[in-house]
Amino acid sequence: ASMFFLAAYPDASVVAIEANPATLAVLTRNLAPWSDRVHIVGKALADHAGTTSFFATTGTPANVNAGIRNRERTGAPVTRMEVPCVDVASVLDRPFDFAKIDIEGAEYDVLMNEAFVPARVRSMIVEFHDLDEQRARFEEVVRTLTEVRGYRLADMHGRLMTLSTLPAIGPDSALICRLDAPS
Repeated sequence: ASMFFLAAYPDASVVAIEANPATLAVLTRNLAPWSDRVHIVGKALADHAGTTSFFATTGTPANVNAGIRNRERTGAPVTRMEVPCVDVASVLDRPFDFAKIDIEGAEYDVLMNEAFVPARVRSMIVEFHDLDEQRARFEEVVRTLTEVRGYRLADMHGRLMTLSTLPAIGPDSALICRLDAPS
């Protein structure tokens, strides 16, 4: 995603946050051509600073389900490691035009941070994970971001949504949606 945004928006700068050491090495190599426009943070994005547990499927450490929550559901062995984490409030110390958030289940804690307001983060694409297990937290986050902080919730085509118009949520479901500042 960072490569796409850097290529598509030549005046943009990117803050790329990656906790997985295996993926971080690939990210660093891939973004090297844009090193003057990229700041790479080799930490987990969290609601606190310090360290946190990080889980990756053993044998495939760069898998897409790796995260600070153990999301492995196939019964495959999981490796647990401690990784540094950065407090989202310190990352959002200045305004951002856009944020892409795909943090494998940690989004519920991170998005509740008071720094997520339209004046600080104008627009974001969020992948909400594990909706079957996290439905109540998902609804709390969406209500906070829309009713309290003023974001508009939309699908990926820009059609406005509310909690009552969201699609049915099945087992192991994820939902990608946009949250935009009011126009």
